[in-house]
Amino acid sequence: MTFRNRIQATALVLALVPLASACLNDRDTLADEARKNRDVLATLVGGFERNPPLYYEMRIARIEKELAVNPASLELYDDIGVANDRIGKDDDAIKWIEAKRAHMSPLDMKNEASREQWYRYYANVGTFWAHRWAKSGAKPDRIEELENASDLIQKALQINPNAHFGREKYQLVVMKWLISNAKSSPMPLSMFIQDPGLSPVLAEDRRYGLMTIAQADEAITGLSGLIRLGGAWQSADVYMAIASLYGTRRGPMASVALLRAKEILQSGGKSLNPEFTTIDDELYHGPRASALNASETREYQRLRAVAEKWNNERQAFMLGRLRAGRHPDTDARFWDGVPALPDLSVHEGLFTFLGAKVFTPTKIMMGLFFLVIASPFLIVAYLVARGYRRRRAQSVH
Repeated sequence: MTFRNRIQATALVLALVPLASACLNDRDTLADEARKNRDVLATLVGGFERNPPLYYEMRIARIEKELAVNPASLELYDDIGVANDRIGKDDDAIKWIEAKRAHMSPLDMKNEASREQWYRYYANVGTFWAHRWAKSGAKPDRIEELENASDLIQKALQINPNAHFGREKYQLVVMKWLISNAKSSPMPLSMFIQDPGLSPVLAEDRRYGLMTIAQADEAITGLSGLIRLGGAWQSADVYMAIASLYGTRRGPMASVALLRAKEILQSGGKSLNPEFTTIDDELYHGPRASALNASETREYQRLRAVAEKWNNERQAFMLGRLRAGRHPDTDARFWDGVPALPDLSVHEGLFTFLGAKVFTPTKIMMGLFFLVIASPFLIVAYLVARGYRRRRAQSVH
């Protein structure tokens, strides 16, 4: 193996596992999908649920007993397979998902339940094999294993192309990017996603040119899903790609994503691009300078601290109950008293509100709203003042 290939392999090992986990499908995935209106800013600063290993270990122990009694319960195979994958037991994850297939009827595309079960099977088994390849060394001379994993996930998307608000499609894009980097000259993820000539997954969507804002928003939603399910939370590449997708037209949100990317890199995280040098070089049609003023940067830091405090308190709450033998799968009162997700909206001072730079378009909408409401009063005030000036002028003469 050449020196360059060794560098690539190391980068892939460090970053593939967390990125690929976004294609996992179990009861927690469905719960996340039910909360489909999550705010992107809350996701970027860490305002989403993360569970400790004990949560999955207890699920595995329970489901093993349930499947011994009821081996035809297909959803349980997804849950136990994903739980094993979450704690790094990829061989066991593959064993359980293949046990599910043994109980499945042939795919019937006219039957919604059949489509869903086969979609979940392909999505999960593809992800499990990708993780197994990564943890076995992510060797470029075994890249066909990752290609096989991506083929399995493509089969899942053929059955359900709109799964999980685009998250599945962009998870596949990341895997294709990994394959491309291992076979040819590496490139930033932001370039692979936005250039229609590079990504085979997205080429038909943008055959006539670069992304529209609507297409960029779809990609941001998909990549945010990778973060929210915990996999890409420590991926600087995903945050840099989101920053580039926001671009200069929506610079403040791009700058928020870049602040998180810098956090990851400064704490020892690595880019998946073996030729990574600086964040600026990773951006494709993205901002090169921060669009945030000093008070907004401090606001980002405040939101990150609020989100981390909540996550630590939630984890402590969960561990206390899990160690007492309670689990949310079987205890309807498990979440009673759990620390609620805090308010992660932006607190703007008057000066910042009146300035040009904010995280979200809310200020614009509020400004238009108040302008519409206030305009009749302003017109009346103007007419009254004008009439007063005329009468005063006439009285003088």
